Amino acid sequence: MLRSTRNAWLLTAIGSVAFATSAGLGMSNMDYRPGAFLWGISASGWSCLGFPMLIAIGFVSTMPFNWLAMRGAPAFAIVTAAACYGLLFLFAASNSTPTARVTWALGQPIPRRAALLAVRQHDTFNDGYFVHAKLSMPKSDLDEIVDSCSYRPSITSDRFAQLFPNDRFPEIGSSEDDEYMGQIGYRDATAIMFYNSNSQLLYVSRHSREPKP
Repeated sequence: MLRSTRNAWLLTAIGSVAFATSAGLGMSNMDYRPGAFLWGISASGWSCLGFPMLIAIGFVSTMPFNWLAMRGAPAFAIVTAAACYGLLFLFAASNSTPTARVTWALGQPIPRRAALLAVRQHDTFNDGYFVHAKLSMPKSDLDEIVDSCSYRPSITSDRFAQLFPNDRFPEIGSSEDDEYMGQIGYRDATAIMFYNSNSQLLYVSRHSREPKP
């Protein structure tokens, strides 16, 4: 079946698109709210610009399957290709969910009592990408997160006031402003967090110039 040129090119085309789609999903942006269609996923700038390159890499990835087909094992080639590209897509999808992105931003699994209210991811071309999230959780869960990671106290509400303009954050008034100076905020090398104890809302933002693990 796949010994024909037509079927060989069909497998090549399907495999190339499957590879590029899976890779693009892993690099996708997100603007998630509960009930958002497809988690609010959208194509990132890098995935759009790099799509021809991803297609080319996908083309190369189909060569072993075409080689198997030309050696007289077309059925095995089809099954193997379907399994490989299917697993690749599932891996990309599982690492692109709102839960997976927030887990990466927090640096650990999301507490079971927490609820995701908003997740945003966007790339900046030259400065890597950012993941911002808003969660509802009790203060005890925040304490566990801070204790298990290398976060240190810090004033961080200014950054989140820009990211979530419809939410209320402490405003700087003077050096004696207890709400601003006494805010519950933390940071590490690439992430910042702010916790609103009145509404039990946690805001987190992480930046990276490297691919997600």
